[in-house]
Amino acid sequence: HYKLELPGYWGHLEYTISGAKLDPPTGSDSGNVGGRQYRGRITSTTLTVEGWAVSDNESSGPGSGDYYELVVTVGAGKQTKEGRYTAPRGEKLNKHFLIAVPVDPDATSGQFNISLLEQNANYGPHGWIVSGMLDRVPGPGSPSSNSPQPTAVAAPAVPARPTAGAGHPPTVPTSRARQAAGTKVAEFYRLHPNAPPLTGARRK
Repeated sequence: HYKLELPGYWGHLEYTISGAKLDPPTGSDSGNVGGRQYRGRITSTTLTVEGWAVSDNESSGPGSGDYYELVVTVGAGKQTKEGRYTAPRGEKLNKHFLIAVPVDPDATSGQFNISLLEQNANYGPHGWIVSGMLDRVPGPGSPSSNSPQPTAVAAPAVPARPTAGAGHPPTVPTSRARQAAGTKVAEFYRLHPNAPPLTGARRK
């Protein structure tokens, strides 16, 4: 809860910012228009600005050279709302304000502005301007946080070929393979009758 006040034309401004964590502000109370400037972070799904605007003097009303005007703007992402009030002739401003906007899941920033001014044609505006710029990290479910990510695809497994001496029995030739091998041995001895016999082989 914050309060700015100077007696006279500046008026009194009280305000509360909900749904955000604010850093210490800059600004001053000097000059015709004082105020505060904030930076911070959105911390909720709703950003709300609420408060009271009060004047010490009567307004001359819209269209005159001396009137009080209150403008409040709140925004987050694509959502923006504004409230505006001009005190009618003879009224001492005493106005409550409350503006809230939803914070979209993909919103990355927000802002608010409160302006309480006595618009004087002879001396210029007097009053308060409060503003804030807010950052936000998109939460789960937002497009920016759910961008498609590359997925590793495992290659299909290829069975290893069994080999003798690696935990597998040696390959046993089939009967057809043994018959073919025997035919080759017989042909070898027909062509080379004086060759010494091979171990385990029979000459034909």
